[in-house]
Amino acid sequence: MKKISMVMMVFLIIVGSVYTNSYANTICSDMYMLEETVDEYKYEFCNGSIERIYDSSGNLIMKNKFENGLRIEKKGIDKCKFTYDENRNLKFEIRNGKKITYIYEYDSKFNYYMISGFVYNDETFFYTRDEVNRIDGIKNSKQETIAKYIYIKDNNQVEKVLEYKDDEWKECADSTFVGNFNKIRNICSYYDEESELYYENGVFYDVVTNKIIQESKQEDEIQLFTYGDDLDYSIACWQQSLLEDSNFNSGKEWSPTWYEGLSDVEIIARVIYGENTYVAVDQKAIAWVIRNRTKKYGCVPVEVVLEDYQFSAAGVPNDPSYQTIKTQNSGDTGWAGAVYRACLICTTLDEYDWDILSEKPSGMSSQTCYRAWFCYDRFSGNGQMYYDGVAVYDVYIAGYGYVESYDELYNIIDSYSDRNIFFSY
Repeated sequence: MKKISMVMMVFLIIVGSVYTNSYANTICSDMYMLEETVDEYKYEFCNGSIERIYDSSGNLIMKNKFENGLRIEKKGIDKCKFTYDENRNLKFEIRNGKKITYIYEYDSKFNYYMISGFVYNDETFFYTRDEVNRIDGIKNSKQETIAKYIYIKDNNQVEKVLEYKDDEWKECADSTFVGNFNKIRNICSYYDEESELYYENGVFYDVVTNKIIQESKQEDEIQLFTYGDDLDYSIACWQQSLLEDSNFNSGKEWSPTWYEGLSDVEIIARVIYGENTYVAVDQKAIAWVIRNRTKKYGCVPVEVVLEDYQFSAAGVPNDPSYQTIKTQNSGDTGWAGAVYRACLICTTLDEYDWDILSEKPSGMSSQTCYRAWFCYDRFSGNGQMYYDGVAVYDVYIAGYGYVESYDELYNIIDSYSDRNIFFSY
């Protein structure tokens, strides 16, 4: 187990590059400076995923194989092969020749799958969870608690695995004990004993530092990662709590100061919903524009959506020029989607996280502007496109693709009159 102290610094630094099988693999050093103890690992990346992990002596301790962004094979202390379902959930694994099948519960309201247990040797086991939804124990098919996990205070690292023995709970290090045999920890992450990292949906992270282990894209770049584990679930929980808040979901008529006193996440959610109330792919593209503008101008997201004359649904500084639902909502799935995207915007702008949690609509690039569909007649050009006579680039409609000429836009716009036209200057 990694030693923990009150003061911690994490550096992810490029120390060299190698080229293997025509792939550029970056080796990084992840150093944990904890009092006088330093644990050092080196990570070798292939196509953005950790392919190999070495210890401080240069020994290979784990090798991974990926397909479609998901780990399908691992070789280390254990030899594992992983199979996923259509929702990218771990369906089952073959570990050292033995099959473990995972069980999920589906929340239809929030469209979220939660792992609830597993089947091994024809016996079913169920997870129990603590107040912050971390797995804190295992029950057998008789609903008897047979294992417990003790987490370090204010940390997602399991400090002890307990077994009930001789009428008391005792720490157990036996690798065959079900509490140690089970590798699903925290909320829904896979624990790699070799590296003490946790894996979920293509991402490795360190629970001691709460940092994602990610490939640097530029040489000599120091990257400090601040996003915690199970980011998708954290955002989904935030979304759910907001949707259960009657005040957050109440209608608000437009006024010149409608946004005063509201949180950033509520302002952004209402603007996204006002821009498109039900087409999910268009809402997603709108969220990307907000994210792209925020990164481009170096401001905060709420400043982007409240910028004068930019977002019609915000009505800043004037009453919206056309009838949307303005700053109201009706509690439908479109509103739930807008709230999720607002939570994401207020949590992280990191492109790596966004590619996982809210992937760009197919074909979209880095557009920073859009206009409502009925503004199509203000576009012109063939090859080079113009808006109100000014050159624009990457003219795009979510669900259709790029538009190369006014004639093309004119011919297809009636079929896409429920969404916006995206572009950049």
